Amino acid sequence: MLAARVEAAAEAYARGRARRLLLTGDGSSRTGYDEPAAMARYAIQMGVAEQDLLLDRGGLRTYDSCYRARSVFGIQQAIVVTDRFHLPRAVLTATALGLDVVGLEAPARPRFTPGASLWYGLRESMAVAVAMCETRLGRPPRHRPVTPSRRGAAWRRAARIAGTLLASVSRACVRRSPC
Repeated sequence: MLAARVEAAAEAYARGRARRLLLTGDGSSRTGYDEPAAMARYAIQMGVAEQDLLLDRGGLRTYDSCYRARSVFGIQQAIVVTDRFHLPRAVLTATALGLDVVGLEAPARPRFTPGASLWYGLRESMAVAVAMCETRLGRPPRHRPVTPSRRGAAWRRAARIAGTLLASVSRACVRRSPC
């Protein structure tokens, strides 16, 4: 899936629709794992000039990537390139954070099984609810890298917070107040 995203972004770059590429992802959660660096190597193979690549290793989540694109990298207009299931949330998040964006769907590879499609659909439904609340709050993301030794605790803490947040969102929506 990552390769398909890079290919779609490199094609937009080659056609002159983008001057630079911001490659954002997990580049800090464990030693030797760097999604932005891997994307950069592939983008260079696809013909993108190295000086036109910006790497954001703090994009652990969509909210972080969109927030950092604006506040750290100074991006105001962008083409968001991602998968079909993820595109609506990415565009919603970026727009809510003040970016002027359009979405570009990367071709789906590999095809998902029906079970995987159901899982991603449910995951995205919950993630959209969280994204709506996060963008309303407008808080900066945590820039602290998640280290391997702390990752388990960090994920458990995030799951508890997300569970509380989703429960709060559900109650607010039932009362017909804005989420």
